[in-house]
Amino acid sequence: MGAGQSSSAENHAAGVLETKLRGSGDLTVLERAFECLSLSSDETGKQALIQRKKLEGCFGLAPLAVRDDGISQISQIMASVGSAIVGEYFDAEHETFDWNQLLEGYQKIIEATGVEHLKALFSVFFRASGTALEDPKSKVSKSENEGEGADITSISETQLQNFLLLCWVLMCHTRLPTKGNVTESGGVLEISLPNINSLMSAAVSACEKKSKGETSAEQIGREMVFSISNVSSWILSTIPALSECLVRYVRAQLTRIPVLSKVDSHDEQNRTTTSQSAESEEAGRTSDDKQEPENAKKDVLLLHSGTAWAVGLSLKDYTAAEILFRASCGIVEAADVELPTLLYRSSLHGRGLNRFWTCVDGYRAPVIVLISAQTQEESSPGAVFVMGTLVSSGFENKESSYGASGCCLYSVEPLFCPFRTSGKEKYYVYSHKHTPGAVYRAQPANEGIGLGGSYGKERVWLDKDFATLTVRHHAVDKTYHPGGLVPGQGFSPVSAQMLEIEIWGLGGVKAEQDQAKFLNRENLFSEQRRKIDLAAFGNWENSPEKMMMEMMADPNAGRRQER
Repeated sequence: MGAGQSSSAENHAAGVLETKLRGSGDLTVLERAFECLSLSSDETGKQALIQRKKLEGCFGLAPLAVRDDGISQISQIMASVGSAIVGEYFDAEHETFDWNQLLEGYQKIIEATGVEHLKALFSVFFRASGTALEDPKSKVSKSENEGEGADITSISETQLQNFLLLCWVLMCHTRLPTKGNVTESGGVLEISLPNINSLMSAAVSACEKKSKGETSAEQIGREMVFSISNVSSWILSTIPALSECLVRYVRAQLTRIPVLSKVDSHDEQNRTTTSQSAESEEAGRTSDDKQEPENAKKDVLLLHSGTAWAVGLSLKDYTAAEILFRASCGIVEAADVELPTLLYRSSLHGRGLNRFWTCVDGYRAPVIVLISAQTQEESSPGAVFVMGTLVSSGFENKESSYGASGCCLYSVEPLFCPFRTSGKEKYYVYSHKHTPGAVYRAQPANEGIGLGGSYGKERVWLDKDFATLTVRHHAVDKTYHPGGLVPGQGFSPVSAQMLEIEIWGLGGVKAEQDQAKFLNRENLFSEQRRKIDLAAFGNWENSPEKMMMEMMADPNAGRRQER
């Protein structure tokens, strides 16, 4: 009796959830995934079930593999991610799962909030690292049952670094193409870990400030150990999109399960094909290795994979963030994948506002600006830092400020920190260049690029020659949130020598096409202004214009003829 009532209640709850998922289209994805995963389990004619190992394999991180960058722990953690996800969202004890259990696990994903997503992400990390690593410095207190009810209280610096890198790997796997040589062939795709030193420094600095006076923060050996609550608050305030990486990963894997099942069914055939193609590709690899210096130049760019990832995690614009995420992963398997566009680089296109404007004019889409400078102050001479800004709709040549609330200031290196708009003032961006033939003014508008503050007292000012960068204290700025853009900045303005500036477009192919049309139209107008159509004047020999020009050239010509 009781068993019948419980089963009917479960069927009713499953029916309600099915109705809810049918409107969003997720029900079709789950049905296809369940059909593919349960085929090997429905051999006796009974209810179809999914084997635990098969579900763990579908949530695994294959075919990604990390190159040996001196951080061997990541490879070990990646191997246990599948079992950790199944234990977190589905069940830690069952060896098989039916349709209702799959629905319940998916319900945990879609109904969770941002904070709950972050808690689940930490739980998955510690489940995976707990089976792969034995860290005596770990300050993680768990319940008696290791698989469930884990009470995570604190995290060390090494664990925090591995946690961030694991989130990056999950994000890269989510953006793997569903069709292509990687996912369908079953091969291995090696990726290089990004440089997240600025993120780590920002996390350590923020957690140290919050953990003063707390017993949960202490130093063990050479490592600092921080409270999970402090780390979570830093993530939600600085890089809030990080909490969504696990949810997006699980959803992407459920969508790919039909493709992955085909890979499993043809695994042997794919392995032989891969081994045969590996020998044929060896010659091509040797030729590519000769071009290594050209590829190494990419690391010199200010927008490297770590910076692109950090900026993307802090953005509210999903389209621009997605373009940065793809650039951070470095996985391009299709020609139509949109990546950031390098609009201007001072070392490549030349310095100065004129060179800058010829490259960015007409680009009406979000752009990210990165500036590398070296301080000239006596207190910290020669200190190199990187700062940036996001301009939500591109640059405009105006004598007044412009922009929107989507603009943002960034301290990129040595500490990464976004300074979003406060809503108090609207002096977002100022950029002005004198145009030829403009009306003469006794006090012309300043030429240069300014961010925040007010006219003549911008928080960040780059002169028209792109030689000097001036950064004022945040007290003069009410547009953006307060914070230091320069390490150790005091109340006095900091003057720095500009080393490099990069402008990257985040509008995709459409923004590039619109800019090309704009520049083509401007070039046509310029050519028309240069040319003089003599046919428009009628008969030039008898025209008054010719007479006037001759008189101006020789005013006494008419008098000489009379004499």
